[in-house]
Amino acid sequence: MTPPSNTSSFNLTDYEEKCREVRSLTKTCEVLKKRVEASMDESESSFAAFERQAHLQRLVDERTERIRDEAERASEENRKRGRVEALLNDSQRLAKVGGWMFDLSTETMQYTSEFYRILEIEGEPALPLEATLPYYEPSFRQALEAALTEAIGSQMPFDLEGRATTGAGNDIWVRVQARVYTEDGRASRILGLTSDITERKLVESRMAQSQKMESVGQLASGIAHELNTPIQFVSDNTRFLKSAFEDLATAVNELVTIAREGRDEATEARVSKALDEVDFAFLAGEVPTSIEQSLEGLGRVAELVRAMKDYAHPGRKEMEHADLNSAIKSTATVARNEWKYVASLDYDLDPSLPRVPCLLAEFNQVVLNMIVNAAHAIEDRHGQGADGKGRIKLATRLEGDSVVVVIEDDGNGMPERVRKRIFDPFFTTKEVGKGTGQGLAISHQVIVARHGGSIAVSSEEGVGTAFELHLPLKPGGAK
Repeated sequence: MTPPSNTSSFNLTDYEEKCREVRSLTKTCEVLKKRVEASMDESESSFAAFERQAHLQRLVDERTERIRDEAERASEENRKRGRVEALLNDSQRLAKVGGWMFDLSTETMQYTSEFYRILEIEGEPALPLEATLPYYEPSFRQALEAALTEAIGSQMPFDLEGRATTGAGNDIWVRVQARVYTEDGRASRILGLTSDITERKLVESRMAQSQKMESVGQLASGIAHELNTPIQFVSDNTRFLKSAFEDLATAVNELVTIAREGRDEATEARVSKALDEVDFAFLAGEVPTSIEQSLEGLGRVAELVRAMKDYAHPGRKEMEHADLNSAIKSTATVARNEWKYVASLDYDLDPSLPRVPCLLAEFNQVVLNMIVNAAHAIEDRHGQGADGKGRIKLATRLEGDSVVVVIEDDGNGMPERVRKRIFDPFFTTKEVGKGTGQGLAISHQVIVARHGGSIAVSSEEGVGTAFELHLPLKPGGAK
């Protein structure tokens, strides 16, 4: 190395020190180079091997990145699929619709979780078709089996409605819809939906009952109006006859007295003969009684007419403040034919009861249902009054912010297993033609859902049953 020409600023010691550092660094690089070359394949130069290694590493990194991206996309797809499945499951629960598929080639079934929930059965392991059919009511099961057979042959869809009993023993209505899918012109699988339509059936039944009661109410109102006038003048005429006969009897008795006091034997004999011919003594005793009974009967008819008019009065669509005591009396009077042969009816109505906001027509229907049920329970226990009549008690009282209506009977009562199900739609223990199982279910819906109230029931077999209807004075929960 040539020293710089500018000797005026040159420092030999520093220059030599720098040269030593350069030589030392060069030797260190050579040693490192040899060590690197020794660790690589002798057939390749150190830089070629390094480049190859770096290329392979880039390929690995790129492949790893692609795999990571694909995994993230798959994970996101799974999350989306999970959200969609959760949404579908929620939709099925809200709509009360369960799905199922019957694979004809393997004769296997697949169900959604909502299907199992509707029938209240275990879903693991997956049940065969034959295991689910017994839950349907026999006649509906036969129709369903026939529809499945017909669908496989004709490849036509079907839509059926019928009754079922769930695994928990609850009676429900279901709708079964299905369509057939084909492959190569042959049916390969059947895709179906099973819907819980119990609430819809209850609403339809309630609407039909309301329409029926509205028609009956209009008819009763018309009859009551037509009866009111003739009953009024018949009652007036009967009261006139009562008064007239009393006056006539007084006059006859006075004439008899005059005839006897006149000591005219011939006249007295003629008077006695005339009285004997018409049996006046009998008439004097029986006619007033007959007139009294006629007036009593007319009074009862007039009371029934008033009750029919009150009961048949068209209810409002919104709440109205009603006199429940009067409504209960009118309803009991209208239902008299149901209970008069089997029971006596007692009232314990609080005279200080305030007017209660309610849907009066629907409340009347609830009371009517429960009076009829009470009469049937008493008849089941006591018969047609041969061994003495039973008792129905109607009571009202104020309890806090609610009015309580009690319908109590000494009928045959209910066992616990029946008491738990009395408000289930279409549940009944009555014989065919005597009950549909809708009365108490509708009553529960009216009091609880429509009025925001509650129903309590206590019953003991062989003793009787008591229903307590709690109606709030402030109808905040009504729908």
